[in-house]
Formats: sequence, structure tokens, C-alpha cells
Amino acid sequence: MSGLLLFSACKSSENAQEPLTMEQELVQKHIAALGGQENLDALTSYTAMGTLDIQGMTLDMTIQQKRPNMTRSDVDAMGMQFVNSYDGETAWNINPMMSTKPQKLPAEVAAVSSEGADMDGILVGYEADGYTLEYLGEEVVREQNTHKIKVMRPEMADVTVYLDAETFLMVRQDGQGVDGQTGNIVPTTTYMTDYREVGGVQIAFGMEMVQGGQTVRIKLNEATPNAEIDDAIFAFPED
Repeated sequence: MSGLLLFSACKSSENAQEPLTMEQELVQKHIAALGGQENLDALTSYTAMGTLDIQGMTLDMTIQQKRPNMTRSDVDAMGMQFVNSYDGETAWNINPMMSTKPQKLPAEVAAVSSEGADMDGILVGYEADGYTLEYLGEEVVREQNTHKIKVMRPEMADVTVYLDAETFLMVRQDGQGVDGQTGNIVPTTTYMTDYREVGGVQIAFGMEMVQGGQTVRIKLNEATPNAEIDDAIFAFPED
């Protein structure tokens, strides 16, 4: 009898799960705050309408995103259309101030563009992406208590994210971004506000991007989940 008890105790010990690290626990809470993995997986695309505030101008803007990693933004300014797009491989833009034709952007820009095409954000599925996390403690961001996490990536620059200590939604991200006018990679701090539910998933309807000495603000007014979007609109126009 004692031998059976000993065997059972050993088996129970082997099956016991390792305790979660602080980083793992925060990611789990973050996924739950976004709406849960099931809802994240079910949201395959969305189209959002809103405005872009830049250099004292308020411009109409449309954002379209689709899995697995496609994104496009269209901005109307002074009768001209500015486009920034990424189809999963190629990043390109249309900047009428520089050229009337679409221009392919360098590979390093495409890599940064892929971040914006990730509908779930950098923390969801970080292990599958080959990233590692380091918890950096608590920090106040615009009067909000946050958890600060460093995301280390083997082939790209590190990113630092800040999760609200109460909601576990992301309120700030420090990393790199693509200048919408020049197409250049620039250090970027993004603040996320006004989270709303879109197809069961929480999406930030307010974004403020600080790039160098310039601040760009995006305010979404409405978003349509699982919109039917043709893959072709993300692809570089060859004609």
C-alpha cells in the first residue's frame, strides 16, 4: 500500500505544472482583456473610418486590416490620396507630394510594417514569433499605473509595452514606426486610448504617435468587424 501511495505521489508531482512567470501571467491577463483567444481568432478582418490629425490638419482616414498580416491606410488631404499598405511581404505607398505613382519601400520598412499588420498586437503569440519577454516593473504612464514589459526579438529592434495595471490593455508602446509621409523608419512612441469592442475584441479607437518632434493623432469613429476585403487592395499595383 505504501508503495502505491509513493508511486501516486511521484506521478502527481510529475504532472504538476510549473508556476507562471510574471510575464506569462500578464500576457494571459492581456489576452483575456482583449476578449479572449477565441474572439481574437474569430476576428479575421475589420474596416475602420476616422480622422488623422497632423500638423494642424484634420483629415479623413480609412484603415483596413485582414489576417494573416495585411494592412492598408488611406488618407484624403487637399484632394490628394495618401496610401500606406503592406500585403504580408511588400510595403508600398502613394505619396502625391513626391510621386504620382506607387512606390515600393525597402525590406526593412516592410519588416516594421508587419508590426502594424498584426491584428492581435505584439504580446499575443509572442512565443510562436520567437520573442522573449522581460518584466521591468511598474511605471506611471499619463497618470495610469502600468506594468512595463520589454519584448526582445532576434532579428528586429526591441519593443517596450505598457499594460494598464487594472484593465491589462496596452496603453503605450515604444519601438519603431514608419513615417507616413516619407516612408522612413523612425523611433515611435504610441499611446492607445478609448478601447471599444469590435467583433468581441477590444480595439483602441484613439491612438497618438510621437515620431521625433511630430505628433500624429488617429481617432476612429466606427469599425466593421469581419468585413469582406479583397486581398488585391493590399498588393502593390503592378500596372
